[in-house]
Amino acid sequence: SSTQTTEDVVLAKINLKAKHSNINVRKIVLNGNYTDGIGTTIETALPSVKLYDGAMLLKTAAPAGTTITFDLSDSPLAIAKDATKTLTVKADVAKISSNTVTVGASVSIKLVGNVTNVVGEDATYQNANVTGKAEGYKIYFYEKAPSVSLVSQDIKSVEVSGKSEANWNIKVAITALGGDIYIRKYD
Repeated sequence: SSTQTTEDVVLAKINLKAKHSNINVRKIVLNGNYTDGIGTTIETALPSVKLYDGAMLLKTAAPAGTTITFDLSDSPLAIAKDATKTLTVKADVAKISSNTVTVGASVSIKLVGNVTNVVGEDATYQNANVTGKAEGYKIYFYEKAPSVSLVSQDIKSVEVSGKSEANWNIKVAITALGGDIYIRKYD
């Protein structure tokens, strides 16, 4: 938006699984990458980043450099043995302007699974062994964009010159968000 901060933009969903015992996660560290044409930092573009467990807000953090640290030590995230927690990372995006977020700028975040980026312990206070990684899609920022939703679809098998082919019809609804958009007609 060019008039206000856009709140709760989903940057990534992260699955954490406790394999061998119950785990209490005390800290999660994400790496962020922000790209635009004017050298704005991720701290300016994303003044607030939030970590959710379902609908429950676990922590809010401000980026520092390319790092986003969620310190959960005051209320650790409990994950039962063999259970998976799906965490959602959302951000407030500064309004689009010539000195904050530019049209077409992008951001992505990732979590590299190691004992520095995911700090946790089991019931005997042994450090959790952490592996894997999670990476969000690159998110682009625009003032105007289409929203596309599926209305209907059908597929029919047809015979053409003795070969089986398919005709697929897709109907979508397109809604303009933020202002007028123009879509070129293709045949």
